[in-house]
Amino acid sequence: MYQIMLNHWGLSLGEIETINSIFNNHDIIETNVSKTPDFASTLEIEFIKNSAEDFFGSIPMEKWSELVEITKNIKKRRGNKGLKLKITITEYLEDTIALSTQGNEKIIEQRQLQYDEVEKELLFCRKLIFLLVEKRDTDFIKGLERIEITIENLTDVLNKIVKSPPLTDEINCEPLNTDIYANQLSTFSQIHLFIFVFDRERRVWKNL
Repeated sequence: MYQIMLNHWGLSLGEIETINSIFNNHDIIETNVSKTPDFASTLEIEFIKNSAEDFFGSIPMEKWSELVEITKNIKKRRGNKGLKLKITITEYLEDTIALSTQGNEKIIEQRQLQYDEVEKELLFCRKLIFLLVEKRDTDFIKGLERIEITIENLTDVLNKIVKSPPLTDEINCEPLNTDIYANQLSTFSQIHLFIFVFDRERRVWKNL
């Protein structure tokens, strides 16, 4: 796991410290968000990870289960006033490339790593957002529990959408056409956004 963004409003110090303790071996950036009039509290957690890593490999299942149980308890304490929950998974590609500029065009040059200086560039490629705003405990808990299932079901499908291209032809070990690679890189630099809301009638998460 690369980084965790924790944004909140209306949570107690004890609740915040409990969430932080789950991810104490990760880099956590904590900020306050504006008050939402229709809810007692707001909790937003963003997980930023390499797209090559499985989510539940980066965040072990036991830690995710702890987070789910803590979030359930926070919601129950808020009662009918509710907890606005937003879970975001942001994925990036990490490419080792050398960049140069010729005229107004950005050209990607393949270089031998042992001889040429290179730079690592993070290409944010995908963002999954789960927005849970159910005020009834039963609906909120069901939606929270099914985030895990939805992530697991989506992983294989979404991995086919964005893949990092090799720098060389894997068969012939020859450099790829730089024009083709530049076009692919441009595509990867555009974040694919998926926003999910919970359908309490069907008890499933659906993409907007």
